[in-house]
Amino acid sequence: MTRLRDLPLLSRRAGAIGVVALVACIIGGIVDPPAFFAAWLVNWLFLLGIALAAMMDVMIHELTGGRWGRVLRPPLEAAMTTMPLVALLAIPLAFGLPDLFAWARPEAVAASELLRAKQWFLNAPGFIVRNIVWLVAWTAFAWALRRRLAGNSDDDVRARARISVAGLLVYLFTVTVAAYDWIASLVPEWSSTAIGLRLGVAQFIAAFGFAVPFAVLDARARRLAPAITPRDCGDFGNLLLTFVLMWAYIGFIQYLIVWGEDIPHETSWYWPRITTSWHWLGLAVMILNFALPVVAMLFRAIKRNPQTLALVCGLALAGQWLDSVWLILPSLHHDGFAMHWLDVAALFAEGGLWLAFAGLRLTQEPVPEPTPHGVPAHG
Repeated sequence: MTRLRDLPLLSRRAGAIGVVALVACIIGGIVDPPAFFAAWLVNWLFLLGIALAAMMDVMIHELTGGRWGRVLRPPLEAAMTTMPLVALLAIPLAFGLPDLFAWARPEAVAASELLRAKQWFLNAPGFIVRNIVWLVAWTAFAWALRRRLAGNSDDDVRARARISVAGLLVYLFTVTVAAYDWIASLVPEWSSTAIGLRLGVAQFIAAFGFAVPFAVLDARARRLAPAITPRDCGDFGNLLLTFVLMWAYIGFIQYLIVWGEDIPHETSWYWPRITTSWHWLGLAVMILNFALPVVAMLFRAIKRNPQTLALVCGLALAGQWLDSVWLILPSLHHDGFAMHWLDVAALFAEGGLWLAFAGLRLTQEPVPEPTPHGVPAHG
């Protein structure tokens, strides 16, 4: 049996913080259930994004190769293997559907013709079943890929390629369903065909925001991976720039089309975010997720320096947490900016447990990088 003192220091410290914060969240949930469920959703969505996009990055690297992925594989694989924990962390949300969603409250459904019309899809049993299905599917992909990463035979390499192709295709569909369920349906009169794509790109920013600082600053993440070079940092910076530009483009085009149509049910999601004090949070998100990375990546000295690049990525990760807040809370608090101490407590609770779980993987050896022909590269 593994003793507590034998666990990695990161796991012990993060786990201790997570347990203490979890106790505080339980107490807060008893006192104020709506605030607890809102906070839990914000932070669960944030951690889900890191784990999912990390798995997608690993799958993309399995199919394409390249040194960028080789350097980042330890933290990406660590984040990917937290999917079982992320799935478990979704369980409390099943008990808070009436506190989060109008369509889960019978009295609201009875009073709204729109909710009755959408009840065929927006209903508690269907919501729970389909979310269980995609959480199980994502967890199964993470487990299957991790199991194949433990070996490096020709069969393992080919299996990883098959898993990666299937996983990427499943992700493209399921992330849209998840985004509609957890974000769009908070405002049931609103719908968007771009919300899944917007969430998916944001998840890639979050995964890079986690992986790059870890690869640069944590010795265990670099233990057996190649040393980071200025050229690697340049590649990371270019990828980060690509993600933030895509995120900004999708978000702006969606806003422009919706606002230009000026149809009440289409603008209902944006209204509290633009016309109340929530717009200050939106500005902060734009600075951390777009303006700062774009300006920073214009300077070669910043982009190719590991420490400064890690700082920019870390700030982008903080911006992604704020973006999770911006996606969820204005739909629940229409009158203006309103955050609860549970929003931060849930971050430490879920984040601490998540980081403790990820820390276990960071102590394990990464697999050699496959060549394009499926033969492991050595040396």
